[in-house]
Amino acid sequence: MSEYKRRGVYRRSHYYRLRTAVVPPANMPRRPFPVLVTALIAAGAIVVAVLVLWVLRPASRDPVSEPQRLIVSSGTIQAGDVLSSLLERHGVDRFDARETMRVFDAAYGVRRVRAGTKYELWLTTGGTLVQFGYWTTPVERVCVVRSSLGVFSADRCELPSEEMVQTASGTVRGSLYESMVAVGLPAGIVMEFAEVFSWQVDFLTDTRNGDVFGLVYTCQQYSNDEKRDIRIRAAYYRGPAAGEHTAVWFQSGDGKLRGYYSADGKSLRKLFLRSPLRYSRVSSHFSRKRYHPVLRYWRPHHGTDFVAPVGTPVSAIGSGRVVHAGWKGGYGNTVIIRHNATYRTLYGHLRGIARGIRVGTAVAQGQTIGYLGNTGVSTGPHLHFEVHSNGVPVNFMTLKFPPAEAIPPSYRAEFSSQTAPYLAHLPR
Repeated sequence: MSEYKRRGVYRRSHYYRLRTAVVPPANMPRRPFPVLVTALIAAGAIVVAVLVLWVLRPASRDPVSEPQRLIVSSGTIQAGDVLSSLLERHGVDRFDARETMRVFDAAYGVRRVRAGTKYELWLTTGGTLVQFGYWTTPVERVCVVRSSLGVFSADRCELPSEEMVQTASGTVRGSLYESMVAVGLPAGIVMEFAEVFSWQVDFLTDTRNGDVFGLVYTCQQYSNDEKRDIRIRAAYYRGPAAGEHTAVWFQSGDGKLRGYYSADGKSLRKLFLRSPLRYSRVSSHFSRKRYHPVLRYWRPHHGTDFVAPVGTPVSAIGSGRVVHAGWKGGYGNTVIIRHNATYRTLYGHLRGIARGIRVGTAVAQGQTIGYLGNTGVSTGPHLHFEVHSNGVPVNFMTLKFPPAEAIPPSYRAEFSSQTAPYLAHLPR
């Protein structure tokens, strides 16, 4: 038996022995707590309280820093400008400029940038490029955009537009061109109007003061007031010399029929145009006997002379094949076209022959074949124009054109339903 058991004392655990070993006797006097430690504890509590109050303080109404603002710059590409130097000149850093050029080149091509075109830049006050826009047309631009992750991408952006149906009418005072522009019509519509009636009316000789015109046209109008895709849907022209003519545009659903027709469905296209020039005046008519101003003797004048500025485009009055393109004695630079087994036309005194026009070339009606000039035996800039029928010169101004074709019966219902709304809105 152990000594503890003989004495009646149970063995205590090691933890108890340690615990009882440090307990001071009851009669031991207590030592006072150090003053320095107390002061440190109090100071720490104060610091913690101050920090808590700082964190929980209300937000200050005064801004800490100025927020980033967006600056938009725009300008025009000048001769000699390089896109990289243009971007750096606006403060774009080299990395952003390099990335902008990379995606722009892939979407459009940096070599296609031309002087006179407009551009726009969106930059933050910190110098970060947000967007770069290059206007390829007045209504379309190439946009390079930086995403929130700093990734650059390019896309083509077009201004919003809507289809508009508009009408106009007026009275001729002076020239047809000036009269139509005076009522607010753009130059493109004036040219198309003359093209529509080019088989029925010679606007060089048939127009008179007091003639009236009207038209209905559709176009895509963009947010910057630019008009595109202009198409005359219905038009009329009336005058004592020109007569009265009405035209409507028709395109069949199957695409087989497409063009301008009269209100009763007859095609306005004929074998020949009424003039090889759109706007000019006749200085000399067809004559069997005319005093030549250069040669100074009487001789036949087997053509019609049209006066216009040097360089005015000259059009083929009908489809055919070129049988002569080059110098031809007193005619100077000349183009001769064989239209069929009956008719040939001659265009003389040209300043130059259009590119691609050579012997054997097939030309379409209205195609530019040369430019008005003063070559050969000529007293001034003009076009000498001749028509030969079976090898004999004929007066083009009195030539009777072949009759026009009509809308086939199978398309009559579609023709009426498509053209009736525009004819109803045609101002008279």
